[in-house]
Amino acid sequence: MSSLRVAAGTVAAFVVLLGAAPEPTPTPTPRPAPSETPSATPEEGCEEIEAPVLVHRVEPQYPDFLESQGIEGTVVAHSAITTEGEIADLKILESPNETLARFAADAFRQWRYQPARCKESGSPIRVYVTQRATFKAKHAPGK
Repeated sequence: MSSLRVAAGTVAAFVVLLGAAPEPTPTPTPRPAPSETPSATPEEGCEEIEAPVLVHRVEPQYPDFLESQGIEGTVVAHSAITTEGEIADLKILESPNETLARFAADAFRQWRYQPARCKESGSPIRVYVTQRATFKAKHAPGK
């Protein structure tokens, strides 16, 4: 397993590239129709993965009422980058505040990537990322 860190400003993403894990018992799996999205793991025989490239990032809004109260911290989320380069299955793992979590998730869902690819076949593959957004108040409360 390898990882790639992409950072700019207060937002960072950690990309975790997953290789295909061998199944304990071989079972025939029906092939998806051409219009279906590929499976959640790289195709069999994919030994090397080309990492996804972040091409559009949206910074989360920091609500004034939270910043003025000194409510700050880091929101951590886990999601997939689809074969189309979009964010899917986003789950908040940690957050100092529910509202900050919502604003971070809204921003993360707008991120777009050039999808990860299997180097051998050139096919786009789904990978999983951990995204972080740090909210830091500029002024202490009451000043």
